[in-house]
Amino acid sequence: MLVSDCWDALKNRIQGKEEPVMKYFQEKVRWCRELSLGFSETRDYVIRGLNKWELAQYALGRDHKDLDDLLHDLLDWTRMYTVRGEQTRYVKPDKDVKKDFGPRSYKFVPKSNDDAGAKATETADIAGGSSEHEPSCWKCHKVGHVPKDCPVKHKSAVKCYSCQGEGHFARQCPKRRTTNSVAEPKKIASHPYEKCGTVNGQSVKVLIDTGSHYSLIKTSIAEKCRLPITEINTSLYGIGDVNNPSVTISGRIVSTIVVDEVEAGPVQLLIVPDNAQQSDVIVGRNWLDDPAVLYWKEDGQMKLAKSKDQIGIRDTTATSVDGHIDVLQVIALDSGVDRRPLTIDDFKYVNAEVTPNEQRSLIDLVNEYRDCFALNLKELGCTSLTKMELHEVEGSAPVVCRPYKTTATDREAIAEIVRDWKEHGIVVETESQYASPVILVKQGDKNRLCVDYRQLNKQVKRHNFPLPDMHEQVEALATGKYFVQLDLATGYLQLPLTEDAQEKTAFVTPDDTGQFTRMPFGLAEHLESLRD
Repeated sequence: MLVSDCWDALKNRIQGKEEPVMKYFQEKVRWCRELSLGFSETRDYVIRGLNKWELAQYALGRDHKDLDDLLHDLLDWTRMYTVRGEQTRYVKPDKDVKKDFGPRSYKFVPKSNDDAGAKATETADIAGGSSEHEPSCWKCHKVGHVPKDCPVKHKSAVKCYSCQGEGHFARQCPKRRTTNSVAEPKKIASHPYEKCGTVNGQSVKVLIDTGSHYSLIKTSIAEKCRLPITEINTSLYGIGDVNNPSVTISGRIVSTIVVDEVEAGPVQLLIVPDNAQQSDVIVGRNWLDDPAVLYWKEDGQMKLAKSKDQIGIRDTTATSVDGHIDVLQVIALDSGVDRRPLTIDDFKYVNAEVTPNEQRSLIDLVNEYRDCFALNLKELGCTSLTKMELHEVEGSAPVVCRPYKTTATDREAIAEIVRDWKEHGIVVETESQYASPVILVKQGDKNRLCVDYRQLNKQVKRHNFPLPDMHEQVEALATGKYFVQLDLATGYLQLPLTEDAQEKTAFVTPDDTGQFTRMPFGLAEHLESLRD
């Protein structure tokens, strides 16, 4: 018999309801010996298979030195259980015996000359029948009726369950402790776009309005700022009515605005009546579009931050058209990317046999060509020699997919990566008809965001490119002296896309959309484009 079969038989062997303890014990121990189990394991399996829980609980509480002690305890308990069961066994009444709870019957004796004897006989018969068959009342302790028909109605006194007194209820108890409950006033949730800021050093309540072209300020607040006011008389129109203006502008001021330690400006603030808006200042796009301001929505709140990349503008010319619109012509832009010098700590692998002088020479050589090494997306280069194109099969429809479901933690990680891409120009806002979903891939302690372009790749024209043969490559390197391996940092993002290809790379996340300006990983043509 296989060992596995022995284990199955041991686990499935339990005591039957009417099976003697001795028979069950011997067979259970025999299976344990077949498997060479010790005393502790054998005792555990024997107790585990007992039919009565009381017997198993009794055996667990006993101290056994060997199997004989265990068997004696099981037999003693079974014998005592059997004896006590016979002594206290309940005898069911005979089903044929039925009590008569019907109405009383009177037995009348024929009238004779002795009236007293007849009355005595009648009374005796009535009393004899009442004592055995008639119901009794526990309220008045009399026979002949049940408690619900008792003529004596007990009027229970009103009792207090708090002080145990009579005459009142617990809710009316004079000794009841009174507690004055103080309810905390319900806090009104603030608007997610409301913040505190300053205008010319004056503290104001600011409302961020990304849909407003202008920034507005109350008349009373504008006077407190003590800035020169230029009087103008014009009207602003809102959505819904192009005939009647929403508010009349009385003037304007020019000042810098500081919100969440982010200072930008100077910008123009239009002065409106105090009853036109609740907030002191409404900050519009003329302040939000400043290069020094970064803003995004996170956890239902508007977040503001200082821009890390300050773009310097040189040789600018301002032109006035019809006295209304100022056009700013930019002649040149200076990206101003500062790259710190590399040190030996920036290298992951350093040969221990290299002398310090050789290390310094290598570091000097690397820093001489510092623009060839990128430590982050800000320093990542982009070629200008070629652009990647995506050609679809004729008649292909735009790929539109819903975003994949993800956890709250991964959702925050995806939003952070997309925000970083947009900050460095790798991804821009999109109005494309295409929308491919994204998926977050774990790489050790880091996250990598990939776009699922499988549906798009099915309708992209492929260019077959021969893969290099490994043996031929090894033969070509046989005469070499130095072997150098070049690895492009995020190599796919160093190849720009055409405008048509950018629209096809559009993706969708649970919170945002965007399209790539550089070649992303996952496209069908990315390997061929890199080889070219």
